[in-house]
Amino acid sequence: IDDLLDAILLQAEMLELKATYDCRAEGKLLESRIDQGRGVVSSVVIQRGSLHQGDPFVAGIYSGRVRAMFDDRGRRIQEAGPSMPVAITGISEVPSAGDKFMAFENDKKAKSQIFITKFARIYTPIIILAALCVFFIKYFAFEDLLINSLNSMFSILVIACPCALVISIPLCYFSS
Repeated sequence: IDDLLDAILLQAEMLELKATYDCRAEGKLLESRIDQGRGVVSSVVIQRGSLHQGDPFVAGIYSGRVRAMFDDRGRRIQEAGPSMPVAITGISEVPSAGDKFMAFENDKKAKSQIFITKFARIYTPIIILAALCVFFIKYFAFEDLLINSLNSMFSILVIACPCALVISIPLCYFSS
């Protein structure tokens, strides 16, 4: 293991790998759990920037404020830098593993990021299904029937979008 660590350090030095410290923290969520007495505890690896106690953050579609941070040995810390695994408390719900973690200047910016993430998660399947319906209508099932009578892509979209909404709304509802 010592030889492996030396080889990694040598490669990092040769390639001049550097991380940015002077910006808001970004990283990936490794796991989340509910601890009795602490609440929701999320393990995060900081990939870029610095995370401080009290920073508002977003993990997936949930927000919070860093109440406490613990390093990999369970010691309480005030600041975490790049490539540092930390356990944080102060999030509202239990996010999923692999979700993106981002720290923000204030709660307002964090809440707007949650809105954008939720919007993207809901409407991306709708857009994909609408495109698939357009493709299906144009090239397979109704080409002769619809194209000859309607004769425009707008008319196909008018038919495809409601079909996609009817299909995707129950999928979005039951998946969340």
